[in-house]
Amino acid sequence: MSQFENYLNLILDWNQTINLTGSKTTEDLKRHIDDCLSVLPIIHELKKTAILDVGTGAGLPGVVLAIADPNLKITLLDSNNKKISFLRHVQAQLKLTNCEIINSRVEDFAGSYPLIISRAFASPEKFIASCRHLCAVDGKIMAMQGSIEQAQLLSLQSNSSVVVQQLTVPGWEQRCVAIFNPRGLKR
Repeated sequence: MSQFENYLNLILDWNQTINLTGSKTTEDLKRHIDDCLSVLPIIHELKKTAILDVGTGAGLPGVVLAIADPNLKITLLDSNNKKISFLRHVQAQLKLTNCEIINSRVEDFAGSYPLIISRAFASPEKFIASCRHLCAVDGKIMAMQGSIEQAQLLSLQSNSSVVVQQLTVPGWEQRCVAIFNPRGLKR
């Protein structure tokens, strides 16, 4: 059994007692795995190997990225104690040595990361505001999103510090990632 299959089974098992994710079937969870994997080429292109996953929940995308590329150093950040317990169990079961698990609110956490990522943590604006202090000088912030409303997309694209890339993910109508250079954003 692959690490991804083990991970899916752990989510399904724990999801019976802890609300880790709204997805309750293996097929739904596989779609989420594919969604997380869709940003891996972009991460490789950015040449960022230390990543902070803000509001990781069940480990999406952080655990998926850690499984897919053992050269990445992933910090999983979440304020929910039950989800942190789940992540520690996953880390032990899958023997993920490239993950660090932190139980904290993003606003209270300190550090400096070359890449900060989140998948459906909040609106891009709120996400940036809450984690800008954690971004390294030459760092980037990646907000994985479903479809960004047309007006919001135009607003993001008008800022030269933002690049929005559409993603192709099997089983999803629209997915995109907004990549921010927080040093260039207006405060």
